Amino acid sequence: MASMRRTPRGTYLSNGLRIVGGDPAWLTQHLATAPRAEPATAKRLEPGASEDSLFALVCTMESKAGDRPAVEWILDAVTDEVRRAWPACPRLVRDAEVEHPPSRFAGLSYRLASKPGLQWDGEIVFRSVHPSMAGVPITTQVTVEERPGFTRLGVRVTADYGIEHTRGYIGAGQAQPAFLQALRGRLTPAWMGAPLEASRIGRGDVQDFVKSVLEAPARAHPIVVLTPREEGGFTLDAADLAWELLGRARLYVFESPDLTFDLTDAVGSRHMSCFGGAARCYFPGWSRHDEPYDHPLLLAARIDDPLLRAAWVGEVGMWFARRQEVPSVVPVVVPEVIPPALPVNTPTEVLRPAVQAADEPATATDKPADVQPARDDVPTSTSHETTPETLPSGREETASRVAEPAQATQYSAAPPPADPSPALAEMATQMTALTGLVRELLAGYGQLAGEVERLGTLSSVRSSSTNAIERRLGRLEDLLEDYFTLPAEAGAETVARAGGAGADGRADSEAPDDGRLTLVDVVTHVAEVHEDALVMLDSAVKAAGESPYEDPERVRDLLYAMAQVARKRRDGALGTSLKEAFGGLGIDYRTAIAQSTPARLRQQYAFSTPDGVPFEGEEHIVLGNTYNPRRCLRIYFSSRVPGEARFVIGHVGRHFEVMTST
Repeated sequence: MASMRRTPRGTYLSNGLRIVGGDPAWLTQHLATAPRAEPATAKRLEPGASEDSLFALVCTMESKAGDRPAVEWILDAVTDEVRRAWPACPRLVRDAEVEHPPSRFAGLSYRLASKPGLQWDGEIVFRSVHPSMAGVPITTQVTVEERPGFTRLGVRVTADYGIEHTRGYIGAGQAQPAFLQALRGRLTPAWMGAPLEASRIGRGDVQDFVKSVLEAPARAHPIVVLTPREEGGFTLDAADLAWELLGRARLYVFESPDLTFDLTDAVGSRHMSCFGGAARCYFPGWSRHDEPYDHPLLLAARIDDPLLRAAWVGEVGMWFARRQEVPSVVPVVVPEVIPPALPVNTPTEVLRPAVQAADEPATATDKPADVQPARDDVPTSTSHETTPETLPSGREETASRVAEPAQATQYSAAPPPADPSPALAEMATQMTALTGLVRELLAGYGQLAGEVERLGTLSSVRSSSTNAIERRLGRLEDLLEDYFTLPAEAGAETVARAGGAGADGRADSEAPDDGRLTLVDVVTHVAEVHEDALVMLDSAVKAAGESPYEDPERVRDLLYAMAQVARKRRDGALGTSLKEAFGGLGIDYRTAIAQSTPARLRQQYAFSTPDGVPFEGEEHIVLGNTYNPRRCLRIYFSSRVPGEARFVIGHVGRHFEVMTST
């Protein structure tokens, strides 16, 4: 079976397009699809268009869970999600339909197709805001069919203004409805012929897995394989990933790292394999001769990044959503529309003369019955005129009408317009060539703009480091000059300049403010200017105020660079891991702390967002390799806070206490 995906390698724009070369962020602004018009206001909310699908699922569940039917668990979970957009929504029950007029971010249509009982059908359509993107409305369709022995659930999520307004694959990867996760632990969905769980691949199973699963001609759904790290263990919990892939792909997990060597042999090469803690999706129709980029790979360094994983999951989910049918279980009533009657031109009206004689009324009986329209196949004589004398008796009146001047027998039929097809075809050819040229120019300019931006940030970071070195050398020269060249009577002043008490007995720390930039000024300023990319916690501001770090300008440039990286990552335009992105800017970024760090010291990295979400700020930016707080600083943050696309910074200041410094 031939591969069903023949997409060339390249970079994804935030509108879902894939390009080769160019700067994605810049090209998105210039080549983005024009915004769609807002959906027309209607009295009843209807499901969205299938071509705008972000997520789709059809699965079955047990008919009863505990002491309650599965239908009631589903209705309760959907009610909680609808109330996020419409707090006054009543509880959805089996025997009462609910309608709420659609608005920009709300609306509900709950319809029933049968009476309560074993044969019960219901359909819920509600509008809400995208769970991760403000200002992006989505419409969710939920169908529930209760049958003896099982309950069938159908779900489809569509973007109201098109997928180009949901950051492409990232928005699709974050579009799984929250009520599905709320059902976890209560109901077990059966999807694609098996209960939802991660299938294990043990020793001796690899060859059979490749032949009977990956190469199966009848396979119609994607397969994802998750591999362990080389030192053992998984970056993500397999059960969590299986639920995240619900409606997108079936998950298979390799039990040990050495089994990935068998996978490499079975699929033909390392380029088509998966190992080292990575995950890979094999689309239907897979062949070992396919282009490896046709089957997306998520490296271990990116698999725990929620945005990069969302883009990967979204690509898989959108592929399947466009091929998944979610039939409506409630009959749609289409109002009968009678088209307006069109005026019919009778032959009399068509052939009525355009100029009437002054003494003749314009009536339908004025046209002679013998007069017929001119035909192309009948020659017309111009050398002989028909006169009353040449006609039989009794035809004089008719002949007089025929022999009237030409202006009295001209009809109002207009000549046919010229065919515009050749001109339009030529114009279309020219527009196509011009569009291609403009796109090439924009792509080249986008590459240059992206490179200039990167070099500018890199230069700024390195310049701040150079300035810090120059300042320290200058202070060292001042100290040397004070101690070795000044006369002895200036000793008191020298001590003051070196950090002791001055001539007036006042400590240097109490000297008047000289107007220089302070670290706390930098942190508060960045928190205001870059609040769309960085979340600065109060603990970070407090730590900055207590830090004696001597180069606040360097910290400012680094925070600016962090904001730039955070925006690209948020928009799906980063295209690489955070370590590679920061490394390209000359920034020392560490992904985590040592695993041997005891629990007492790990408490330093525990933070909470303003909304009360706890997280560990193990990611950090390194400034200086000494423990002297005047020349050493750490920025502890997290890029993996649930539900937050920005970097959340918990500490800007002294190096946390570690075992080597205690």
